[in-house]
Parts: sequence; C-alpha cells; structure tokens
Amino acid sequence: MSARFLRSISGPNHHEEGGNDTDIHYEEFGDGPPLQQLAVAGRITDAVEHFFRWASSRTSGGNAYDGFGPALQAALRDSAPALLGERRGGTGAYLTPELIGKVECPVTCLLGDLTNPVLAGGTDRIVGVLPQAELVPIAGAGHALPFDQPEKFAAAVRAACRPREESPR
Repeated sequence: MSARFLRSISGPNHHEEGGNDTDIHYEEFGDGPPLQQLAVAGRITDAVEHFFRWASSRTSGGNAYDGFGPALQAALRDSAPALLGERRGGTGAYLTPELIGKVECPVTCLLGDLTNPVLAGGTDRIVGVLPQAELVPIAGAGHALPFDQPEKFAAAVRAACRPREESPR
C-alpha cells in the first residue's frame, strides 16, 4: 500500500460537520481502534474484513460476512482500497435535519431488527426528520438485509416501489 493511499484513508476529513485535520473517526465503524490500527499498519484487507464483520453483525450474535461464500468474500476483500477510501466521505453527520428535511419524495427505510444500534441510529434519524418516511422492520435481519432475509427484503423493496396508495403496508 502506498504512503499516499494510507494518508488518504487516515488523513483529514473535511466533509464531517466541523471537519478539520484530524484522523478519520474509525471508532464509528467497526470497533474503532482495531480497524484504525489495521489500516494504518497497511493491513487493508484485514481492516476491511474487520469492518464487514462489524457492519454485518447481528445483535443476536454472529454476522453475515462469515456466511458469505468464498467468491463474495474475495470480491469484498478486493474492494478494500475503495471501501476505506470512500470512508473519507464521512458518515453523514454533516447532514443536518434542515438538509435532510429538504427531501420531498416518498422515503422507505428498511431496518433489520437485529441491526447494530450504531447503524440503526442513522435510520432512526431519517425517520424522525422526514414525516413522509416509512420505517419497514425486517424480522430476523441485521444490517445485511438482502443476505440475512432475502425474501423479506425483496418483498419490502417491491412494496416500496409501488405507488403509496397501492402499498399494502
């Protein structure tokens, strides 16, 4: 990994509200210190696996990542530089209620009932700000909804794509 790339994933993040020349806030994503230590040590693939296990963890235990087939795990590992580089874009903390409130179209938020509370908080924030937002819980799923409950996920997406007056919810 080049020094330039490592600076890009651990350097300034000006997109967050009040962004300055501090490091990325890894603690928000995947048990912070281990993720940051792995990334800074150049162990980018290990860092991304750590992140995916955390992001797909379920409050009931386990995670979706470990159940992915070898080909999908390899594809995700191959995306490591892009994923960690994308993290510099921020977590959306800079999106104020006023900015979110400008959304006028229908919004459907799918949320697995086993989703990590840190990730579920973003959904709660959107639903709390947008009166037109509809929260659709998916039983038995964590953040990796399409992998944890593919049939329920597909049905919820189909329902969300119908005009609101036809939606059976």
